[in-house]
Amino acid sequence: MVQRLDWIDRLKGFAILSVVIGHCVTDCISSNNYPEYSVLLRMLYDIIYSFHMPLFFIISGFVFYLSKSYKKYKIKAMDFILIYIIWCFLMWLSKFVMAKDVNNPVTIIDLFTITYKPLMVYWYLYVLIFMYMAASIIKIYVVDTRILIVSAIVAVASRMLNLDIGIANALVYHMYFFLMGGVHSSV
Repeated sequence: MVQRLDWIDRLKGFAILSVVIGHCVTDCISSNNYPEYSVLLRMLYDIIYSFHMPLFFIISGFVFYLSKSYKKYKIKAMDFILIYIIWCFLMWLSKFVMAKDVNNPVTIIDLFTITYKPLMVYWYLYVLIFMYMAASIIKIYVVDTRILIVSAIVAVASRMLNLDIGIANALVYHMYFFLMGGVHSSV
């Protein structure tokens, strides 16, 4: 068993804080309540959104490979699936009950489509489940330069082609960062 690494916990805390600030800034921009700060808010948004999700995937890949989670990926994937379903349901329920008071109300159909269309912010967990499964099933136990280069090409191509393939866009793009974390876990 790998011991906790304090610097990883601090980095996760920084990433979480970045996400919270990023979502607050996004809401400030979309509500247009602070037009006098719109340039500053947009700049802060651009800075945070340039790194916060790649950072989460790098950390996730680092921990995945460091802890050798590919050996127990089925248990990990089931844990993530359970968490995903519970939190999606709670988010859906709160937005459904308070439909008139939320920016993006949900419908009954939204609840039943969470198996292929993640609810709002839970796309990260959804993609992470597939990354755990893909890295384990394909047996990518060591991330070498060749794998990292191929994943970088796929990530860049996915952004350049701008294909509308749903959640798969996030999966192929962020897989590069996940694997990058895997490279650093073996150093």
